[in-house]
Amino acid sequence: MRRSLFIILCLVLLSGCKADYKIADEYKATYKTINQSKTEKLVKEGNTIIIDVRSEKKYNKNHIKDAINIPSKRIDTIINEVSKDSIVVVYSDSKKESKNMSLKIIDMGYSLVYDFGLYKDWK
Repeated sequence: MRRSLFIILCLVLLSGCKADYKIADEYKATYKTINQSKTEKLVKEGNTIIIDVRSEKKYNKNHIKDAINIPSKRIDTIINEVSKDSIVVVYSDSKKESKNMSLKIIDMGYSLVYDFGLYKDWK
């Protein structure tokens, strides 16, 4: 009986700890998508970097104005090129690649990261 009571008390106390963990998670960066008009607005306001994660060959053929090219294979070099307090917008030829690179950039400590998605959707 005492053992059961002890276990229940421990579970109640542990469940209370979870609430604090969720509050802390609210302040972490989360995955977000963005459209063209909002991206253009952020660029005009400043401190926004658009990153093309496609190959250098595709970037050189055509890209979004003012975008920089950091191919997905070299995404780890973003630390050398982009300040962590910058707003980062990512795009690619593949929604999956754009999302994965956005998530990887978030994992690297950037908190203001948006996934534009596909290059072809930029008008």
